[in-house]
Amino acid sequence: MAKTATKKHTRTESDVKLVDRMEKFWKEAEEGNASWLERSVKNFDFYVGKQWDPVDLAKLKKEKRPALTVNHILSTLNLLSGMEREERNDIKVFPRKGGNQVVSEIFTGLCKHSMDMSDGEFEQSMSFLDGGIGGKGWLSLDISYEKDVINGDILLERRSFIDIKEDPNAKTYDINKSAKYVIRSFWGDKDQTQ
Repeated sequence: MAKTATKKHTRTESDVKLVDRMEKFWKEAEEGNASWLERSVKNFDFYVGKQWDPVDLAKLKKEKRPALTVNHILSTLNLLSGMEREERNDIKVFPRKGGNQVVSEIFTGLCKHSMDMSDGEFEQSMSFLDGGIGGKGWLSLDISYEKDVINGDILLERRSFIDIKEDPNAKTYDINKSAKYVIRSFWGDKDQTQ
């Protein structure tokens, strides 16, 4: 049996500082967004009809009474979601000062192609619905090399609000302008971290 050489990574001082900084950001985001996350989870429960307090449900069950739920939230938010789908804007790239119209038309076509290939309209609509229910909807733009290992494919994907931790000290609606960090957590195997 042949021995396999394993590459051992030695931690440098800068590695330790980076990990400490990431842990600080994670803790800050967890604590700063805890009340919002709790409300958001409750909002999603309400959306799917879980609107009774467990204590009240237990009391009703003990009394052998039904727990009637008339879910007006589901139909209202589904109506808004349908309106978003019906009134969706089309993607169009315009040339800037001195820009070329032909180039902008090519970019428009590329954007539409990327949206089609990643089912982007569906992803956008689901993110819109997440925002209506929980207050925030997340989309990520990424490049996948699974199918096209040379050029890659542009992917627009909806992300769960549970997987995103953003800077609670961000002051603007567009967090790209004021947030120090946005963390996306996911489960993966060790090979993905290499």
